[in-house]
Amino acid sequence: LETAALASDDHRIDPMERALGELFEIVKPAPASGTVLREYPLRAELLAVTRVWEFGQANLVVATKGASEAIARLCGFDAAALETLRAQVDELAGRGVRVLAVARGERAARTDLPATPAGFEFRLVGLVGFADPLRESVPQAVRECRTAGVRVVMITGDHPSTAQAIAAQAGLDPGVALTGD
Repeated sequence: LETAALASDDHRIDPMERALGELFEIVKPAPASGTVLREYPLRAELLAVTRVWEFGQANLVVATKGASEAIARLCGFDAAALETLRAQVDELAGRGVRVLAVARGERAARTDLPATPAGFEFRLVGLVGFADPLRESVPQAVRECRTAGVRVVMITGDHPSTAQAIAAQAGLDPGVALTGD
């Protein structure tokens, strides 16, 4: 939770970042004060956010969170570790949970920072799941649209398993999911 909060934007505009920050403040109300030295924002080629923190100690703390595939790549997972992670993500996503992976690393304080997060050595800390319950009115609205002859589709940036689970809850056919790839 601490690592996920450290990887989050201080402004907390995103609802998931707000949830992480608020929960972290409940769990650890007096976080160590530190300074963000660099932030690597979310990019199309790496769906993760990374922040480098200095807390006045010998090493910098590097926190990252994002799509499980991106975090696995940053952690240098082999095929077996990647398959284990995918199974865990699929299990959570299959319940309609939005999943982010979280990783942490350290860096000597006096060294240059790399151009990209790939220049750090990370270890997976864990997965964070977010439940965004479907509004009660959605299944009825989908039925009404279908009765009126309207074809209903759902567009989301969620993991395909999460999208399929939410689609099933909404009364949509969860069997067809297209990804950006």
